[in-house]
Amino acid sequence: MPCTPRRLFRWCLEQGADLLLTLKLNQMILCRQVDYQFEGKRRIPFIATHVEKWHGRETRWNLSANETPEHIKANWPGCAWIVV
Repeated sequence: MPCTPRRLFRWCLEQGADLLLTLKLNQMILCRQVDYQFEGKRRIPFIATHVEKWHGRETRWNLSANETPEHIKANWPGCAWIVV
């Protein structure tokens, strides 16, 4: 039986693991659902920004996190946060 990302995710949760999964752009429907969580004037409960100055360049790192909505949890039980 092939190991799909969803099956691996569920197995890790059953083992009691905390994990972070990355989302590939070829998962179009899930990408759209995640992007939608950060569009418009939605309330984002966690935002962090960090600025680095290195070799004459300035880089700004932005991190946003939002709780996973129910329609995504239905397909990915145990998923708690979406981080961009």
